[in-house]
Amino acid sequence: MISCVSCGAALPEGAAFCSACGRSQTTQSNASRASILNPEAEQAMRAATQRAQGVVANLGVEKTLSIVGGALAAIGTLLPYISITSSAAQVNVPSLIHVGSVGAIVLVVALVLGATPFVLQPSFALDLVGFGLSAAAAGRLLSDWLTIAWAQGYVQSLVAGAGSGVASTTWLEAGSGLYCGLVGFALLCYVYARSLRTRLRV
Repeated sequence: MISCVSCGAALPEGAAFCSACGRSQTTQSNASRASILNPEAEQAMRAATQRAQGVVANLGVEKTLSIVGGALAAIGTLLPYISITSSAAQVNVPSLIHVGSVGAIVLVVALVLGATPFVLQPSFALDLVGFGLSAAAAGRLLSDWLTIAWAQGYVQSLVAGAGSGVASTTWLEAGSGLYCGLVGFALLCYVYARSLRTRLRV
């Protein structure tokens, strides 16, 4: 006779399930055999898990969100930004970095704001500047998105007013770069606002 791994009820030898609680008995024994077969691998996996948990615990919320926000905002400058397509021409802004100095500035701001919590000692002035820059960049991207949405609605209303025989041939689309940059700078704005709020409470 063996006992259930879950409830301890007496079971006949080789039972696959417990007759009292219904729990599978083979899953536990297979897991036990796997750990007996390779204890070095199990020990290495536990050590790696503990190191990863330690790194995450040491980073904290602000540093984790700042690196994610900075990376998203930087990637957003490299992805397609806006596409305007009409029957006469197609104008694509493949990415902010292709625009010139504006894209380069946004990329540098994203990288600096994402790395600042790791490099410099936090201070009120640094948090204030970080919040201002990230809010300005997020506001600029949001205004671009709203302009695209308004312009597309305006074009559609003109086409609808022209009569049923006219088909809309102009499309304005926000690209993934605009959305990625907007989310990244919004995260950075949140990180610096949270840090400012903590400093103002003290």
